[in-house]
Amino acid sequence: MQKEYLTSTVVKYTINVVKNKPESLRKTIEKTNTVRVYDNGFIGVAGSIGESNFDELEKQAVENLGLKLPYPCKLPENVVKKMDTTKKIIDTDNYMQSVGKMLDKISAAAPKFIFGNKVTYVEVEAKYRNTKGCDLEYKGNTFSLGLSVKSYGSANLFDLFYGFNEVSIDEKEMVNDVKLITEHYGDIVDIEPGKYPVLMDTSDMFGKSFYDLMIDQYASNASIFKGKLGQKIFSDKFSIYFDRKPEKAYATPFFDDEGEIAPDYERFIIKNGEFVALIGNKRQQEVYNLPIAQNSGASYDGLPSASLAGLMVKTENKTLAEITKEKTIFVLVASGGDTTTDGDFATPVQFAYLVQDGKVLGKLPDMQIYGNIFEFFGKDYVTTVSKALTQVGEGYYTLTKLNVQK
Repeated sequence: MQKEYLTSTVVKYTINVVKNKPESLRKTIEKTNTVRVYDNGFIGVAGSIGESNFDELEKQAVENLGLKLPYPCKLPENVVKKMDTTKKIIDTDNYMQSVGKMLDKISAAAPKFIFGNKVTYVEVEAKYRNTKGCDLEYKGNTFSLGLSVKSYGSANLFDLFYGFNEVSIDEKEMVNDVKLITEHYGDIVDIEPGKYPVLMDTSDMFGKSFYDLMIDQYASNASIFKGKLGQKIFSDKFSIYFDRKPEKAYATPFFDDEGEIAPDYERFIIKNGEFVALIGNKRQQEVYNLPIAQNSGASYDGLPSASLAGLMVKTENKTLAEITKEKTIFVLVASGGDTTTDGDFATPVQFAYLVQDGKVLGKLPDMQIYGNIFEFFGKDYVTTVSKALTQVGEGYYTLTKLNVQK
């Protein structure tokens, strides 16, 4: 009989922001514990919240072997690794005051706008060990600013967003970011319907199609990528992969919930346009016998399942000025879109700027953008960058060509 022991502790400080001011602070501490036991091809799981007696959990897990849940016992062996990436990001002892001063600077940079929503600081500690000599430990933290931005007099609930997820805060750059996204709000420009270069958050374009890369979806023929595993489906320059490098995956353990560590912390799903693997875990690979990018997650009292933690898109080190030599639609808010089973994508755009040579020319009216995922990540794809108009924090902004109608 082999055994796994996991603990996770997440400390979260969340400030609710109302009309440019910190209104309330909520601190939560969530600790979970898990024991998994394996015997004769079956798994038993037991979990708890808060402080726990692992001997009792182990007894419960052994009892749960009686449920006869099949699961392969392929535990990582003889790996001992501990990593502490915790940084001093913000004064948590005076968190409300620190965030309040930050919001004052943001408000001063854009006096005609109202800011709201959430500001969050998180500390994560994760431990994994098993009876095969594996002992892993991770500590990390991150700070997330996620603000809705609304012009005074606007009838909208919000007009756009400003935010970042970082382990360091450059407040001068932050103030400059806020100026950049708001100073051209009243400069109205227009374009004719047609096909244009469009720059927008990659997740807004790929959307729910990320889940179509998961092995269960693919094996049930419910994926828009069905039958395409092993084929070239996108541009040579486009790659999707898991990356748990500590300098990139903030507050994310370098190992998954089955204790697996990827070579160089990377596992590719789409590599240089080729669909090379599905997102899955050990049990799913055994059932479907398909190549996977191993990345497991699990609730504290449940079986391991496939996870999207650490999912990233390969980026190029190019500036906004370099990639917008022609007039480009830079989408800041797009909500309500969808992708069909054939890969046809369309979404309303609620807020966009017209950009050229890295400079904002003005705000565009509401519009609709559409295209096919195999084209705008294929022949029409240009690049993905980690920074666009704003400079604090990194994201994924894809430049491609899409159809535009008003």
